[in-house]
Order: sequence, then structure tokens, then C-alpha cells
Amino acid sequence: MKTFIPYFAAILFSCSALADDVDMAGLQLGMSIDEAKGALLDYGVNASAIEEEKQYYTYSDGAKNHKTPSFIHSLSAHIEETEQGQSKADSFKLVFTPLPKAGRLVAIHRVRQNDVDPLSVAVYRQSLINQYGQPFDNAGPLDWIFPQGKINCLGASSTQITPPRTLNADTIMGLVFNKEGSRYQVNDFRNPEVKSLDECANWMSFQFGSMDEQPASHITATMVDVPTWVNAYEAAMEWVGELKQEAIEARQAGTRSPQL
Repeated sequence: MKTFIPYFAAILFSCSALADDVDMAGLQLGMSIDEAKGALLDYGVNASAIEEEKQYYTYSDGAKNHKTPSFIHSLSAHIEETEQGQSKADSFKLVFTPLPKAGRLVAIHRVRQNDVDPLSVAVYRQSLINQYGQPFDNAGPLDWIFPQGKINCLGASSTQITPPRTLNADTIMGLVFNKEGSRYQVNDFRNPEVKSLDECANWMSFQFGSMDEQPASHITATMVDVPTWVNAYEAAMEWVGELKQEAIEARQAGTRSPQL
């Protein structure tokens, strides 16, 4: 059985299904970094309000620590305006695949605050259903999986989604696969109906108030490309493992035989 262990450190510095082309504020999973920036600009975000966060991986040859080239891990953006003395704001966190398959949008997290005549929860919920179709589950937050014919992989069954607590690859891996010790068993899915990563669906969720008459003034929305993120993370672990082995071999090749 193939296994992966996240042994290296990442260092930061700075039951309905949707169509394949679902978007959130013009953003679509799979976009390149430039395409995502363009979508943010089209939405009204000022270019100066878009920030890049870079990342690299570290590994050791047993004597020295090494690091990979850096890559853009995420973009953060914020837009705010005032109307009638009240504020409207949107913030975005966009996560991209790491090296060696870097640069594809795999997660979108959006928080919208609107105190200017906000719609009621009931009206906002219905507007989402009108746009995206019937959700995966009507209880609590509204969830969708897509594209058509794919299976929910975020959890232990096809009928219940376990939302990720944080948007990082390790959390997604832990929701998709079982573990043996610290190793992900990447052929052992937590949802036993899933036999291949290719069967896994993308996920989208909206969270807002629960009482119909409440104003939907604070909305949190998340979209994740589950299989692409997992594939990219597995590729990153394999790549860093190869770099580590190469570094170990290079160090050993440069050592002298001990004097006995």
C-alpha cells in the first residue's frame, strides 16, 4: 500500500452537483495566478490590495538543512466601501498548488460583510439555490459538491461532509484518507465508497445566519478543488523526498573513509 508522511516543514513568509464551471465572484478553481488576479481586479479589488504569500519546503541531508525554491502559496485581497454611513467589505484568501505542480487555484475563502440593507437569511438562501441548484444538505450551512457524478470525499461517508477546520493541504489529506501512525494511507479513503481520487468531488459551502428573518450581513464562503489539491500535495511530498535523497547521496559521496 502506498503511503505518504509529511516529514518536511513548510515555511511561510510574507446531493446535488454543480456544473464544472461554477464560480464565486468570478473566481474559478483551476485558474492560474494571473487569471485569479484578473478576476479579482474585474470584481473591483484594487491592485495594491492584492498581497502574495510565498512558501518553500525544507528538508535535511542528515547534516545540513536545505530549502526548495519558493512559490506563491496564496493571494489575499480586500475591498471595502462605505454607503449611507455603513460599510460593505469583501475579503478573499486564494490558495494555489505548490511546487512541482505550482500555480493552480485549489481553494477560495471569501468573507463578505454587508451592513447596507442586507437581504434576509431566507432571501439570501433562496438566491443561492436559484444560482447553484439544490444544496448537498439543507441543514446548517449550504454545501454543494461538483461536478456531476463525483463523490463526496471530505469525511467518512457520502452523505455527510466534514468541513475542513483550516484551509491547508494537511487538513484536506486528513479528511480524505485514513492514517496509520503519521502516514497517510493514500489508497485507504475515509469514505469507503471511494476507490480512486478521480472519483472525488469539489466542494463549496456558504455559512450565514440560521434564522430566516435575520439579516444575512456576514457571509463566509469556501470552495475547494479536493482531488487537484491532494494530487499536488502528494507530488510535493514525492519531490521533496527525492531532493532529500539526492542531498544525502551527495553528502555521502563527498565524505572520506574514516581513519581506523
